[in-house]
Amino acid sequence: MIADDRRRSQTGEPRYRWLVSGSMSFDVFDLASAAGTEEVSFTADPATGLRAIVAVHSTVLGPSLGGTRFLPYDTEEAAFLDVLRLAHGMTYKHAVAGNDLGGGKGVIIGDPRLLRSDELFRVYGRFIDRLGGRYVTAEDVGTTTADMDLIRTVTRFVTGVSRDKGGSGDPSPATAWGVLHAMYAVAERLWGSPSLDGRHVLVSGIGKVGMSLVGHLRDNGARVTVSDIRPEALRFAVDTHGASVADDPAKAHTIECDIFSPCALGAVLNAVTIPALRCAAVCGAANNQLAEEADGDRLAERGILYVPDYVANAGGVINIRPAGGHGQGGQHPPDRARGVPDRRGEGHHHRRGGRPPGPGPDCRRRDLDRRAMTHPGAGDCETLHPGPIAQPVNAITSLAYLAGGIDLFVRAARSEDEAASALGPAFAGLLLANGIGGVAFHGPGNRSAKWLHDVALTGTLSFIILHDVALLVRIPGRHALAGFAVTVAGLGAMLAYRPGHTNAASAVAGGTAAILELAVAATAPTAGQPHQRAARRHAAVLLGGATVVNLLSRTGGPLCRPDSPIQGHGIWHAVTAAALRAWARPLVAS
Repeated sequence: MIADDRRRSQTGEPRYRWLVSGSMSFDVFDLASAAGTEEVSFTADPATGLRAIVAVHSTVLGPSLGGTRFLPYDTEEAAFLDVLRLAHGMTYKHAVAGNDLGGGKGVIIGDPRLLRSDELFRVYGRFIDRLGGRYVTAEDVGTTTADMDLIRTVTRFVTGVSRDKGGSGDPSPATAWGVLHAMYAVAERLWGSPSLDGRHVLVSGIGKVGMSLVGHLRDNGARVTVSDIRPEALRFAVDTHGASVADDPAKAHTIECDIFSPCALGAVLNAVTIPALRCAAVCGAANNQLAEEADGDRLAERGILYVPDYVANAGGVINIRPAGGHGQGGQHPPDRARGVPDRRGEGHHHRRGGRPPGPGPDCRRRDLDRRAMTHPGAGDCETLHPGPIAQPVNAITSLAYLAGGIDLFVRAARSEDEAASALGPAFAGLLLANGIGGVAFHGPGNRSAKWLHDVALTGTLSFIILHDVALLVRIPGRHALAGFAVTVAGLGAMLAYRPGHTNAASAVAGGTAAILELAVAATAPTAGQPHQRAARRHAAVLLGGATVVNLLSRTGGPLCRPDSPIQGHGIWHAVTAAALRAWARPLVAS
């Protein structure tokens, strides 16, 4: 943990101190350790009044990303506990959303109406920049897209900046869109149809996300009751959307409805409020809706379907996740956030009329702990199981690479072709490494094995690319082989330094290899006999199709079915193994 006060002493050196005074009544180390937090950083700037905390909960899947919340906390302890809880929740959210990101969060202590200034956000941005990319910030309660634009002037570690600056803009519409689609899944689960027409939804908290959600619900024919402490927001909801108003915001949760949608601050579901709920389901945008883990059991005991917040509100992080660099935005919000209901296999476990199945009530939280913080197969869709084989389908299909490698080794050993004696074993060795790595990381979850698998797979595809380029432009084979060795070394270094680029690297390599194979089969004079040209065409079709299936089957993708025995990533294993073996067989033909 870092306590960072960048004011300088008389000698000009940075002077560090705790943000909170020596009389603090809570132990930051114990609290951070109990939350499983990797790092907590503090900063203070008397000139602007900035007092801020950043918590990085996990960087296992990639750099941590989470918004900065600007609130007048009652105490520094309340701010500290909030940032820990929020960062923890972001780890789950990114894991469920299929983002190669970890959980982090920032809080600024103070009233934004009184404290906000351009310089404050620049100072805060420089603080984030000093974290070196371990934390990427974004908009949250009390901050705006304009604030992110200011931060962007001093650091690249920010996303959700304005669209005219290349970002995705305000994430609120995408968050609301994701909650709406989660409600479609709720309706289908409870009432047999995704339609919300005629359903009564109570939206508690109508800020940017809540108000947008109200509009979507009314467009879908739902009857909406709203609750908020701000009279102007209530008037807007009534005048613009025709919503009804709850008499007492403190008792809004007691109103009878089909879906209760908490869209304000957290801990609204607790030992006091859950017994008073009169709804069939809870599905909202607020973070950390459960005050404590036991509240998941309380909802289950009441037979209330609960959509965990990090599933329902994942549309926001799906929209702002960096694409090709920090600060870059996403597609139009509906295009990315409508995938939220497909994550219901990870979340809808509080069934009416009984306790939820599995190891825990809150979205199999222990499984998500492993998925988000320890297992490298997190983004490969298949549900993680306890034991040494976490993803059985993906692990077993990885054996296809081993079979292909062994077959090529045997054929190369029998071949009398001198080229085969060099190229065949090299290619076969990569296939074997790919299979060993795949079994090891989809099974027990060895991260080094994942690196081996990724480098070997991308290396075999690069082998094809360089070989085909050599045929097309008539480069001597030994030069192509040297280029291949350099390429594999470079891939190994890149994937070790930036493991989040694995999916992009394999997709680009697979697509490029497929295109070049078709080109070689059609035009290259040295492509071989007709049967060899046919083998190239078959390999191209298999590679191209498998690449598309793999991309669509990532966690959160449209073809992702976590509990299905047919896994898109497993299909990718089997088909690419067949394609690579088919491509290499002419190399080792006798």
